[in-house]
Amino acid sequence: MQYRNRDGGEVVVPSLVSSDREGLKTWIQYILDTPEIGDHLINGKPHMSDMYVLNRALKEPWLKRQDLCRDVGEDGWMESHAVHFSHGACTKYSPGTPKSLVMLQFVRSVESA
Repeated sequence: MQYRNRDGGEVVVPSLVSSDREGLKTWIQYILDTPEIGDHLINGKPHMSDMYVLNRALKEPWLKRQDLCRDVGEDGWMESHAVHFSHGACTKYSPGTPKSLVMLQFVRSVESA
């Protein structure tokens, strides 16, 4: 599953954030310093989240990227270090199945492997 922002640029969804103490301090300060711009709306109201800030941080030199996380159903997701069970990905992977059941089925398949 490829995610793109509105202008076609790359975004970091799904994402998994891991850091040492100094990197975490840098990330928290970056979040605090990022101005809210109403480019994302939920129910017609501006919405800000860590995901949107992380997408903006892609060009920062201190942000190191590794391919560790996949959406459920995405190519290579069963071998991924981490799996993102977003509502949209679960619906696409198994239409009509509740997200919690998709997650449970995954856990059971891993336990039996």
